Amino acid sequence: MSNPLLEQLAPIAQPLAPGVWPLAYGWWLLIVLAVILVTVSVAKFVAFRRFWAIKRLALNTLAHCSSTREINGLIKQVALHYFPCPTISSMHGEAWVEFLSRANPSDSKMLQQTINNLYREETAQDLEQFATLASNWLNALTKKNIKDIGHA
Repeated sequence: MSNPLLEQLAPIAQPLAPGVWPLAYGWWLLIVLAVILVTVSVAKFVAFRRFWAIKRLALNTLAHCSSTREINGLIKQVALHYFPCPTISSMHGEAWVEFLSRANPSDSKMLQQTINNLYREETAQDLEQFATLASNWLNALTKKNIKDIGHA
């Protein structure tokens, strides 16, 4: 039962499977948006790390300070970096305590005692107490605090 006319026909050509390329415009738009999102995220992360680099360095250096004067100098360096007020470098006594208390008011009484101890012979307890206060002050330092203290 073979039909001679059917045998003369060429086999049916199968169409090619659809490929991935070229991409539709929607995919190109999605790729561009993803690249922009990743670029902005990386830039924000790098800016964040750079902004807080001094704070991280101060927290790491705090463990190696051997006197309350070193700790006080370290806090002053951090304050000078984050608060562009020219009077910070000359602050001492009540003005310095008041400035430091704005970032962490809960420690103000202990801070006052510790700052007063800077001007007498220090003990190991003074050093430990001031290191703890300095660590608390550095950890309490946030962008909001910097903005609030800077405008006060």
